[in-house]
Amino acid sequence: MGKPGLGHRVDRLSPISGRVVKRPWEPGFRIRRQPTKKRNSEVTREYIAEHHPALLDDLLLAATDVRAAAKKFIAFVELEQLADELDQPLKERLIASEARFTHDYQILPSKRNTEEKEKPNVIAIVKLTVEEGADFRLAKEREAIILAKGPEDEKQANSGDAKPLKVELAELPRDGAKPGALQKKKKSLLGRRIYGFIIRREGSEITIRVTCKVGALEALKDQPLKLYVDINTVAQKFQLQALSRVASKTFIQKKLGFDVTTTESPPIIEISSTSPSRSPSIIWLDDDIDAKSTTSNSSSVICLDDLPSEKPSTPPAATTVENPVQTPSTGLNEEQQLAVTEITKDCTEDLFMLFGPPGTGKTFTLVKAIIELVQNGCRILVCTPSNKAADVISCGILNEGIGRNSLYRHVSRTLDPSTVNPQLRSHAGIEMNGEEAYHANEDIDLDDYAIVVSTLGSTPSLRKPFDRSKKQFTHIIIDEAGQAAEMEVWMPLAFFAAESTRLIVAGDPMQLGPVANVHLLDDPTYGYKMSILSRLYQNEAFRSDTRNMVQLTKNYRSHEAIVKVVSQIFYDNTLEFTRPPGHDSLHHWHRLPKDKFPVFFESIHGNVNTDGNGSSSNEAEAHAVVFYVQSLLRWRVQAHEIGVVSPYTAQTQLIRHLLGPSSEVTVDTVEKFQGSERRVIIMTAVRNGTALGFMED
Repeated sequence: MGKPGLGHRVDRLSPISGRVVKRPWEPGFRIRRQPTKKRNSEVTREYIAEHHPALLDDLLLAATDVRAAAKKFIAFVELEQLADELDQPLKERLIASEARFTHDYQILPSKRNTEEKEKPNVIAIVKLTVEEGADFRLAKEREAIILAKGPEDEKQANSGDAKPLKVELAELPRDGAKPGALQKKKKSLLGRRIYGFIIRREGSEITIRVTCKVGALEALKDQPLKLYVDINTVAQKFQLQALSRVASKTFIQKKLGFDVTTTESPPIIEISSTSPSRSPSIIWLDDDIDAKSTTSNSSSVICLDDLPSEKPSTPPAATTVENPVQTPSTGLNEEQQLAVTEITKDCTEDLFMLFGPPGTGKTFTLVKAIIELVQNGCRILVCTPSNKAADVISCGILNEGIGRNSLYRHVSRTLDPSTVNPQLRSHAGIEMNGEEAYHANEDIDLDDYAIVVSTLGSTPSLRKPFDRSKKQFTHIIIDEAGQAAEMEVWMPLAFFAAESTRLIVAGDPMQLGPVANVHLLDDPTYGYKMSILSRLYQNEAFRSDTRNMVQLTKNYRSHEAIVKVVSQIFYDNTLEFTRPPGHDSLHHWHRLPKDKFPVFFESIHGNVNTDGNGSSSNEAEAHAVVFYVQSLLRWRVQAHEIGVVSPYTAQTQLIRHLLGPSSEVTVDTVEKFQGSERRVIIMTAVRNGTALGFMED
């Protein structure tokens, strides 16, 4: 495509603008995109040691090189597969035991060449009428399986249950076995079926979107069917394929930084410049629970991270730079400019890591580097662990004036299109029919785009358009890589890297790491939460050379007191605070116990309730959150400038319910909020004292 021209400046986009459909709140029930895998799991170390000792050996492998790491990562996937089937047998994933086509199915128009296959797959919309006793709670935001009743089903009907799947580890792909063995075994047990996802439910009618052959639809349309939740084993199949490919491709292995053992003296960076930013605020609502009672006095922390007007203590003396880097008129400080220079240099094999602690401008720096690469004719694949992080960097790129047709925001077809940021829908192939958003059924030509942004989990669905593409990606950039398990980072490399492709990873190894689906993998013994950033940072030879890694140290977001504490505990006193314009805008908020110090704790007396999924909530603390939100809104703080964070999903759902469906205040869990920023942060910890639960982490 050459050098895509940079268009005129567009209206600034925000990843938090636009309305997002809120999930309904019900006391004691938590809606999940996938069934819980940690509750009462049968997968314990003792179980694995007794029944599958070879798997335990692989889980305990030291990932000292690519092949050992690949073997260990395959064991992670096998453990997830085993946990899925032991913890969520098929009968527990039953949405409806009887479902029928309401009308004939509707095949969506497609530009695919139907001559490529004798019987090509089609995309169809099917409306199902289900029984009144269906478990509609499972029917929300779920992929589902439609299962036709065959002779085996009729026999099982007499016993009242669908036959659960039982998985033996011998069925799993191991030691080079072809991935997909487990899926083939499952298909033979399920009988005739089609896969899809639910796009809408109205009363007892569920509308689904499926991809299958027309013959499958014809065979099922007049049959009584069963509707099940899919536990996403397709993703596991793709993960195994990616691991196998990386383990067999030497040129990919060289890009992962396992062999960095020597280094020359890196240049010393002088810290001197600042750049403007907004500083956030924090309100922490924290329960102090007595060990013998669920009644608690909760201490609440409110951190309004606007900087005080007093002069700070003298910062550390600046060191000299052997070869000073001239900061251009781009708003970059010297560290950021050094990172951009290293990212954009002509290199194919050297892995580069951008270490960006909170508030230091990591995303800003990445965006500047991406724009420079595009101007030089490069093609970039940007991957993130979450849609939220993907939206943040997409908006940042578009705000730099990149041409409208230069960026493609790839979203999964299983994602409700109405939840996609309205300002990004035109870049994501999402169109509107009145007020209804829908995925346009078009084949994407990746050659039309200089930048493709996707979540790590959605990259497999880019494989077909990539196979038709005539151009390679020159760079693969993984943002917020610290939140992803390393095996997830391998996936885009396996599917899209050429020998000339360079890997860039960015994030913070000190922040919250990947979240394990299986409780056993929370144990650090197995190394699941060792991200690629953590592995690289532990290598002294790697991190001490600025050609491999640059750490940003100037914090443009937080209050001086917060920066100092965080710097001392996590960053070896390397972070520095700044005073961006507008830093004192909340210093005189009348709720502050101390004027010009926008951080405080509040004690709340309340009861902690734990639902059947093990998630906790505190109603008194939730009402306190709403009180402070309303006070801030009256102080003319905008709703989208406020973020409420809690470790517990049940608490976030309760607060959303209290704020109301029209509220634009962001309420989310810690791991989902990571990487975002707001002017005001309210942290509600729900519990404390001697009953910390997982907050002890």
